[in-house]
Amino acid sequence: MGGGTADNFIADYWIKKTLRWCWSRETASPGCQAAWTPDAPSFGQCAVTALLVQDLLGGELIRTEVPGFGSHYCNRLDSGLPVDLTFDQFPAGTLFPAGEPVGRDRVLKSERAVQARTAERYERLKAAFEAHCRDWPWPEHVRGCVRSV
Repeated sequence: MGGGTADNFIADYWIKKTLRWCWSRETASPGCQAAWTPDAPSFGQCAVTALLVQDLLGGELIRTEVPGFGSHYCNRLDSGLPVDLTFDQFPAGTLFPAGEPVGRDRVLKSERAVQARTAERYERLKAAFEAHCRDWPWPEHVRGCVRSV
């Protein structure tokens, strides 16, 4: 992973740009699938996206409760920088409480995660992301910022 803030910003940009092609109704949380549209592709994608970002950039998974909306997942890099590639699913001005680190097993294997088919949705997103990266190569300086693409 790149060491500087600029490297992280560049990697975040390319990851999000790629994710916009990979998110789908099937990768969204089951409670969000009926309302998911390509016009708001990050809707319901926070858990699976946070897992993929951790694969690519390392760091911690963070879970918070967003008032009026419920559970939300994002990341905190080893450098301490926050990364939330699905914040735009919320209205402008939404306040995000700090949140707490959670283990990967909790996000993938808790009772709630099993009911939400999080592991299946994550694998679907990861496969779509990897396929898109094979078809649409990233610039070499971006590849150096991530663990695997």
